[in-house]
Amino acid sequence: MCDLNPSNSAEIDDSSPKIVREILSAIILPLQLIINLSFKSVVFPSAFKEAWIVPLHKGDSPENPSNYCPISILSAFSKILEKVIYKRFYDFLKSSNFLTNSQFGFGSRHNTEHAIVALIQYIHECLDRGEIPATIYLDFKKAFDTVSHCILFRKLDNCGVCGPALDLVKSYLDKRK
Repeated sequence: MCDLNPSNSAEIDDSSPKIVREILSAIILPLQLIINLSFKSVVFPSAFKEAWIVPLHKGDSPENPSNYCPISILSAFSKILEKVIYKRFYDFLKSSNFLTNSQFGFGSRHNTEHAIVALIQYIHECLDRGEIPATIYLDFKKAFDTVSHCILFRKLDNCGVCGPALDLVKSYLDKRK
């Protein structure tokens, strides 16, 4: 919980991460209660579903709206609950061997530099065996903006995420403001 970036500005509910970190010891028990109730009731609190949407310029002409990416500015408390949910999901997917070592997104110590090193190693191994290495690159630009929730729910169910865990994801995505 203490990995909130204290340099971030105030969030949608004026809960700056710096202030939340400073008062964490005083609010930890009510915060734990909210998190535990969220898991028990399988409901992501509606107050945590509100966000400011800020356009972030990604390059090229600033006049072209497609050169902007929408960024959600969330409550610090929403971020804390999201991190708890993420940790549980990540641990579940890792323990069930769903995630592989060749997946370079969303995992600690698995960034783009690691992907490049793995690619170079693969190329060298192919060349050493006298093979011609080939790669395919896909641009998943705006991929998360276009994911069908129905398809996502089916995929999660196929991965073993079902019952209350899947219901919590559905609650998280439903009726965001």
